Amino acid sequence: MRQYLLDTNVLGAYLQGRPGALALAQAWIHNDEAATSIVVYGEIAEYLKGFADFPRHQATLRTLLMKSASLSSNLWIA
Repeated sequence: MRQYLLDTNVLGAYLQGRPGALALAQAWIHNDEAATSIVVYGEIAEYLKGFADFPRHQATLRTLLMKSASLSSNLWIA
């Protein structure tokens, strides 16, 4: 059962390997308790385009999204 909705700031920090975000979200992701939305995916993808190693970050994001649930956009998510 999904219990945690990862928002843009947490997911972005997690992808950058920031210790606080890793400590917070790593167990949720590995235990299949995390979800995110297509809106967050779009925000993170745009943010990561500014990094020199964008292809690596993009691959990590895609892998993460395959591991977590992706919720469709609705008023609750937005």
